[in-house]
Amino acid sequence: MDRGDDYAAAGFLGRIGFGARPAVVVVDVVTAYLDPASPLSDDGGRFEKARAAGAELVDVARAHDVPVLFTEVRLGADGVDGGHFRRKVPALAAFEPGSPWAAFPDAPAPLPGEVVVTKQYASAFFGTSLASTLRFLGVDTVLVVGFSTSGCVRATATDALQHGFRPIVVDEACGDRDAQVHEQNLFDLDAKYADVVSLADAVAHLRTSTPTPQTRSSAVIEQDLYDETLKWTSFAPAGADQKAEMAMLRSSADGTSRTVLVRFPEGWKRAMTGHQPAGEEMLVLEGALSMSGHTCRPGALLVVEPRATRSETGTEVETRAVVWFSGAAGGWTEGPSDDAGALGVHELAPGVVRPAGGVLPGSVEVLDGADLTTFPSDVDLCWTTERRWAHVPAGETAPRHDGPVVVRHWA
Repeated sequence: MDRGDDYAAAGFLGRIGFGARPAVVVVDVVTAYLDPASPLSDDGGRFEKARAAGAELVDVARAHDVPVLFTEVRLGADGVDGGHFRRKVPALAAFEPGSPWAAFPDAPAPLPGEVVVTKQYASAFFGTSLASTLRFLGVDTVLVVGFSTSGCVRATATDALQHGFRPIVVDEACGDRDAQVHEQNLFDLDAKYADVVSLADAVAHLRTSTPTPQTRSSAVIEQDLYDETLKWTSFAPAGADQKAEMAMLRSSADGTSRTVLVRFPEGWKRAMTGHQPAGEEMLVLEGALSMSGHTCRPGALLVVEPRATRSETGTEVETRAVVWFSGAAGGWTEGPSDDAGALGVHELAPGVVRPAGGVLPGSVEVLDGADLTTFPSDVDLCWTTERRWAHVPAGETAPRHDGPVVVRHWA
């Protein structure tokens, strides 16, 4: 009799099943597990594969109005708030002040308005408001993903059960430094405390059983880019010497196109060379950003094609910019690309700035802001002198402001 049959015959391996209202809890997906220099990382790429799977699940959850919550570990300088756990695992120093490893990766990472639970121990429920938050949201099912399978994922899934939630652990979206430890803990969780499901099954459930919300595709969104009420979220790209900030302006339902307002501090620097699958176009409002020897200032557009090799990036003064991303988030790979796209700076002059038909979807042009009416496809508009931005769905009447407007056609 194999192990599964033996456990089933003994009365284990029952099924809990999904409830009516799921949420995704992303447990400690931070650079401490992804940076090879960190003592918590692995040498087999297991954490990176789990990160990518988790990012896929998060994108689907957001597209179907499923709440996504994140956890992070933060310890004081002396580690006393980590108690005997900090003593037992000295590597937890990675989460003390001054460590570069406590930051979220590019994806999955919390968007403005998403809950981030700060914890000191393994379980996301212990000593936190997570259970209360989930109940407030009406959640009955918790899909658990993250790091590590044998530690914080296991503790969180077990506590989810003990708090009355249905715990669903997503196999490929969890990672551990040892493959056998990962498999053994998944088996034990599945036998006693949670349902362990494949990424494909989790994605299929979110897509078929959860109603997709009506998107804002029929509404014009307009934003003052210097509004003091903007909600900023700190982030630290891999290799950056300090955090920057971002405010999400718009994201498509499938997460493949995003408009983000970013703010870099004076002297921000990212010395790492690498590439990512998403394309990126940056419109600088103030300051200047240099990347791979190209400097983008107000009046210019930085165009970074998918997989373009990015070398040293930085700012000398505080810099604010609108960034258009096209393609799935995440996937940063250190080192030069074998299939590198182009990277360059284009001056913003009336007419077409970046034509259609290349590797990036849509096009970019500069028009007179007073002459706008409607567009045949969705567009983003940015009045750099007025410091305003708008998203205008196809066929809707665009707002009008004096002066030139940069038009980002999404198709």
